[in-house]
Amino acid sequence: MRVIRALPALLLLAAALSCQADVPAGLPGCGNGCPSGGGGSGLGAHEVHVRNNYYSPSTLNVGVGDSVTFTWDTGPHSVTFPSGGAYPNVDLGVQSTGSITIIVPQSGTYSYYCTIHGANAMSGTLIVQ
Repeated sequence: MRVIRALPALLLLAAALSCQADVPAGLPGCGNGCPSGGGGSGLGAHEVHVRNNYYSPSTLNVGVGDSVTFTWDTGPHSVTFPSGGAYPNVDLGVQSTGSITIIVPQSGTYSYYCTIHGANAMSGTLIVQ
C-alpha cells in the first residue's frame, strides 16, 4: 500500500526534476554537485546512461532516498519499470536526449527495460539497500 501512495509523488518529483536547471548542491537532481552518500543516507546521486541498446551501468547499487538520473545519450529509448515493483507501470517515456531524475523510495531490487527493444535486448536493475 505504501508503494502505491508514493507513486504519484514519485512521478511528480521526476517530472519536476527533469529540467535539471540551477538546482543547488545537496538537493536531488543536482548532478555532479551533489554530496555523495549511499547506504541509505539519502544524499547519494547516481547516473545511468541510456545508450544504443544498453544502460550504463546495467546494474546500479543505491541507498534509500538516493537520486538516480537517467540520461539519454542516444535514442530513441525508454526506461520502464514493469508492474510488480516499487514503480509499477512507470514509464519515463521514449526520448533521444535529456534526463529525468527519480528518488528511490524503498529498498528492494527493481528491474527496468526499454519498451522499444524489449526486456531481453535492453534492461537494467536498481539494487536498493
